[in-house]
Amino acid sequence: MKSLDDRALFSELIAAGAQDGNVADIPASQAVAGDGTASVALGFPPETFVARSAGGVPPRGQDMNGFLKYISQAIQFLQATSVSAFDSGFAAKIGGYPMGAVVAGITPGGVWRSVADNNVSIPGTMGAAWVNFFGDYVQKAGDTISGALTVTGTLRSDSNVIVANSQNKSVVNIRVTNEGYLSFDLNSADQTNLASLRVYPSGEITSRKGILALTSQLPDEGSTGSGRWYQIGNTLVQNFRVPAVYRATGGTYVAFPKAFSDTDDITIQLTTAADNNMDVWAFNPTSAGFYINIPSNSASSGLPVSVTATGVAR
Repeated sequence: MKSLDDRALFSELIAAGAQDGNVADIPASQAVAGDGTASVALGFPPETFVARSAGGVPPRGQDMNGFLKYISQAIQFLQATSVSAFDSGFAAKIGGYPMGAVVAGITPGGVWRSVADNNVSIPGTMGAAWVNFFGDYVQKAGDTISGALTVTGTLRSDSNVIVANSQNKSVVNIRVTNEGYLSFDLNSADQTNLASLRVYPSGEITSRKGILALTSQLPDEGSTGSGRWYQIGNTLVQNFRVPAVYRATGGTYVAFPKAFSDTDDITIQLTTAADNNMDVWAFNPTSAGFYINIPSNSASSGLPVSVTATGVAR
């Protein structure tokens, strides 16, 4: 079959020009049994197949016209709503395509959906009441998506997703590698690699310059009245100086410039000047402070002590 073959379109219904009395409306079932009238259930009823001499009733021409009109009306609707080529002459004769009708466009490959009843406009022309049936879909290489692309569910691809700028001077290849990390590769037009970014399931991010730190991993720091402190993540390190520590019963209490979150995992390192013979040791630490003791055999007392304390930040 060729595209130019006669499609025998029902631009007019069979018996459309017949007088009213010559076309019957075919009922679902025979209203009066044995009267010879046709119906959808019986077609031409049994009595029309019996000779008149034996009491039969001849079939009626009105019923034949009614059947033909009934069938051609159904066929016409299928022809108007199936994916057949748009036909302006056919559209004019039937009063236009109905809303929802789907036709093949004048240009091969186009499929159009009518958005109005009695539609005689030509698909693809300015102001026509037709929309591209596949206008909301990505069809083939080279197609352009206008506006935002929203993907629900899983976007899968056997190859890279390539995003290029309008000048095509550089492209970004986005892919999930076989190793399981997400890769962003920025390439120049000649495919010379310029930059690369990798995101791992663990949350680690790397670039060609090395591992990137999260904001929570960057150190924070500040000063105290007698020293400084810095914090990386939840680890707090404090360096400060106690001006003078004297031998005392039960030791000398020293408060941390910044309190830790708890007592566990606090480490304390004490240092005195190399030329001073004063022995010291730390004991009974809490989140707020600790005690320094000077043994009884220490030669000196009242000298400064440098403190490095490490623990969990509050």
